[in-house]
Amino acid sequence: MLNLRIEHFGHTGTLSQELVDFARRQLVNAVMYKGDERRRDQRYPMMVPVLVVAVDEDNQPIGETIEVISRDVANNSIGLFHTDKITAKRLAIHMLLANTEVNLVIEVTWEGPQGPFRGFGGRYVDRLDAFPGA
Repeated sequence: MLNLRIEHFGHTGTLSQELVDFARRQLVNAVMYKGDERRRDQRYPMMVPVLVVAVDEDNQPIGETIEVISRDVANNSIGLFHTDKITAKRLAIHMLLANTEVNLVIEVTWEGPQGPFRGFGGRYVDRLDAFPGA
């Protein structure tokens, strides 16, 4: 597992270049897509590094912190990419949006293959004062 600290956040050097390139292509495809949107909530294609750690019901970390990359962000959910399968059902996430640190807990609602990588997403269930993996 990766040894990440909050000080490293935003540096995608821990992500493989292949994953970053894949996320970039997906972002371009999403922006260029002109078809019907079947989702109820507006999603905003966005590629930012995100720290995640599995947490228990008390939002205490129960795993190693890893870095993933976002696919899209909505007002109540987020989509992400990673190289490995995510098995946790509850994750704390940390990202920087508009120069603001965002610390949330998501309930993972789906996980599956996305091209050569893995995609997963979840709905926001809690807001945190600090990222528990720091």
